[in-house]
Amino acid sequence: MDQIKPPTDSLYKFIAIFGLIVFLGSYFVAYRNLDRAQAVWVAFYESVSDPDGAKYQKLEDYTNDETIAIDAYVRSLPKNERAGFVGLLHYKMETEHTLMNIQIVRWIGILMIILGFNLWYFRVQMYVDAILRREARDSR
Repeated sequence: MDQIKPPTDSLYKFIAIFGLIVFLGSYFVAYRNLDRAQAVWVAFYESVSDPDGAKYQKLEDYTNDETIAIDAYVRSLPKNERAGFVGLLHYKMETEHTLMNIQIVRWIGILMIILGFNLWYFRVQMYVDAILRREARDSR
């Protein structure tokens, strides 16, 4: 039985497969980052003593509307919750920045996949296929 050889015979295959790994890995990193961010948000919401959820809705209004100044909301919070909310906003900005970087890495992976497979096919495999076709035609 033939064993599958790793694609070390061609740099082009390596580029394509590495691009695929980068592309798929970016989804894993994004998922982990979003999962962690969601856990931070949930921990903050649970730490706020508001059983009816009004403060949660007020927080959503402030974070979704870019025209409203966050300072007013922070000043309306009790002193013991201000530091947590400011830290949460900082973490949210870091998460958005990280997700933007992940998008860039994802596109780099896509470009590596396309470049690697195109180089492999047009510089190597096209000629191998032509040789195989000629050998098959000559052996008849």
